[in-house]
Amino acid sequence: MACHEVSFWGAAICLGLATALSGCAGRTPGTVTVAGNALKPAPAAAEVNPDLRARLGAELRRILDAHGTVAAGLPVGSAGEVTDLRIAETTDHSITLAWSYRNAGDYDQNGEVNAADLTPIGLHFGDTLLSADWAAAQCADGDANREINIADVTPLGINFLARVEGYAVESSATGDVAGSWQLPRTLLQSSGTPPPGGGPLQFTVSIDPAVNGTYFRVRPFVRDGATRLLGPPSEPLRFTYVVAPEGLQASDAEFLDYIELSWSAVPSALSYAVYRDAQAQPLASGLTEPGYQDSAADWAPHTYQVTADFGFTQSGPSAADVGQRKALRGDWHQFGRDALHAKCSPYTVPSQPVVKWTFPTAGDVNSSPAISYDGTIYVGSSDYLYAINPDGSEKWRYWLIGAVDYHSPAIGPDGTIYMTTMSYPTVYALNPDGSEKWKHDLDAAAISPLCVGWDGRIYVAGNFPNGGNQRMWVFSLNPDGSEHWRCYLQVALGIGPRVGRATPAVAYDGTVYLGIGAALAAIGPDGKTEWIFQRDNPDPPDIYDFEDSTPVIRGDGSIIAVGSASLVSISKLGNYMFATKPPDDMLRQSCSPAIGPDGAIYASADDRFYRFSAAGFFEWGYDTGEYRDTSPAVAGDGTVLVPNGEGWGASCLATVTPQGAWIWNLEVIDGMTSSPAIAADGTIYFGTTKSKLYAIGYP
Repeated sequence: MACHEVSFWGAAICLGLATALSGCAGRTPGTVTVAGNALKPAPAAAEVNPDLRARLGAELRRILDAHGTVAAGLPVGSAGEVTDLRIAETTDHSITLAWSYRNAGDYDQNGEVNAADLTPIGLHFGDTLLSADWAAAQCADGDANREINIADVTPLGINFLARVEGYAVESSATGDVAGSWQLPRTLLQSSGTPPPGGGPLQFTVSIDPAVNGTYFRVRPFVRDGATRLLGPPSEPLRFTYVVAPEGLQASDAEFLDYIELSWSAVPSALSYAVYRDAQAQPLASGLTEPGYQDSAADWAPHTYQVTADFGFTQSGPSAADVGQRKALRGDWHQFGRDALHAKCSPYTVPSQPVVKWTFPTAGDVNSSPAISYDGTIYVGSSDYLYAINPDGSEKWRYWLIGAVDYHSPAIGPDGTIYMTTMSYPTVYALNPDGSEKWKHDLDAAAISPLCVGWDGRIYVAGNFPNGGNQRMWVFSLNPDGSEHWRCYLQVALGIGPRVGRATPAVAYDGTVYLGIGAALAAIGPDGKTEWIFQRDNPDPPDIYDFEDSTPVIRGDGSIIAVGSASLVSISKLGNYMFATKPPDDMLRQSCSPAIGPDGAIYASADDRFYRFSAAGFFEWGYDTGEYRDTSPAVAGDGTVLVPNGEGWGASCLATVTPQGAWIWNLEVIDGMTSSPAIAADGTIYFGTTKSKLYAIGYP
């Protein structure tokens, strides 16, 4: 070791220990060469018991004699190595490092191990971790056994005369121990600060500017300057100012062709990655600016997060935000509001409504209205599709081949109006001005009502053209009228798949759900069957027929449908969750359930209306008069719209609170068999058996 050597003989120790220790035995003279205060008399230690003082001195003499020669210089081996280098504070361009003083045996922390360091041992002799003054006593616990005793003299003797005059703070771009390290800062040992209550001296240094990703370490030194000698380095610590992007905003129905994302720039970030809907792989990466336009998104709501890439690491994800493309259609643009068919509007309805107008049609209006972004109402009646202005005047009508019956129009994201009829397997596509865009004859004997999915495609089921009680097609058509795919379905047990009143439902991920006789089917976005739910020995025993039941997709992806008389819940993976029905009653299959803002389920029986909890528990019900084939709707504040009264004669539309209390009951002379739709201004539209479309709104 490059340092001064000191040879000891018994009497020579007295130069540095006579005041602190009692007794010196004479030995053959040698030479002592020291610097600084290594052998200065120790401070008076009246508090230390004389016998203990003598005992400690004798132990130190024994250790020094055993070693024979000590070196005045840096601590031996790792005795001075910093072991707790840490980051105290960071900004995007600076770092504050902190660490504790370490020089084994330097119990008074004056920078040098010498005879004076026996005093802290004597003052705290016998203290343990449980002692009240342990914060100060721990500095003399040289063997780190959490007790101050005679063994703590050993580190003092082994490291006798070791000095730490300061610390060198070094930096490196790579962190390679054997590589090149720069010296941005030094600190003197005297700059250390004792913590409140005692303990190892604390050192802090701020580096500004600091380059993100730089490695730092500290090393003890003696003789600052050109002749500086450095001790072993601490473990390197990397400055990583890694923060997730903030302020992410996704546009909500602002742009027709894309969803626009923006966020705040992150200092030192090299690029960004955008993730959509919690996918493992990024939607886009390597973005050098804090913004992105997702032109590949469909019209479903999408959840976005952003990460920042710093080259050496990547941040965690930002807070999420939900965005959606603008569509040229209203909020309630098909049966059940949208492709989920939950029938829950974000808008409220009047507390004291009036009939704004009625519109006469060519026949019964069993079709549920669809509403465009400009307020135009589309509804089917007899063999016509009507377009009606918000003031109740006719915009146009289009003649259809076949009776409409319960088939309802649907509006595509681009404003195209789609329609089917009960008796002829044709899908019609009309422009907003009423002109024909295209029509597609399906390879089927009869078809179901249609649904427009979140990707703008049209989904419809059809009976197998060659007959057979257990075979049917499900078709997916592109917005231009071409066939996207068709899926063949067959059920082995019970009632085979056949077209009824059920409308397909489409989840955000593109999965299509449909009641097909004795089963519920799930078809993936690629047109392949994912699962078919069917129970050959159902419990309760009346879960078997979903033919007329339009499925409802809940927020967690599970499906609710009426199987004959019971309310059935199935997970998105096709697993049975629960089945329930009201006491002493049977639910009406052709009345599709609705989901409230709180997750509650509303369903109709022949002459009663019911609320179930999200878990399927019955909560309340009340009489509604004769049966009907209309479904309920729910407003944004939880108010429930319930068709009420005589199914084919006089009836009324009622509203109730989520607790089942009546709000109002508006009598309609005509029979009501059309499910209501809620417009953005709170107007309620529905059709009747007396060839009318009603508009109910604010006075």
